[in-house]
Amino acid sequence: MFAELFLLVLKHGSSRYGGFQTMNNKQNAYLYILGGLAGALVGLGITHTLIKSTENSETPLQLSPQKGLQIGMNTIGFARSILDLFKKA
Repeated sequence: MFAELFLLVLKHGSSRYGGFQTMNNKQNAYLYILGGLAGALVGLGITHTLIKSTENSETPLQLSPQKGLQIGMNTIGFARSILDLFKKA
């Protein structure tokens, strides 16, 4: 079922770019759930890797505000590039 919804997204694009008009609310809900779960899993994986790398090294994690802002801006850029892929499809 999720594979079918993913193919619908690729075919119709996102709602921002004029897609999803033919999809019903149930399909949209499944898509939100699928996207949320995928994002949560990616976040957990990154956090796990970060924690393991700090446990293996003797030095604690030091994250400056500038580095945090840089990570946040890179994340926003990554999300925009994914949306642009759907726009072009």
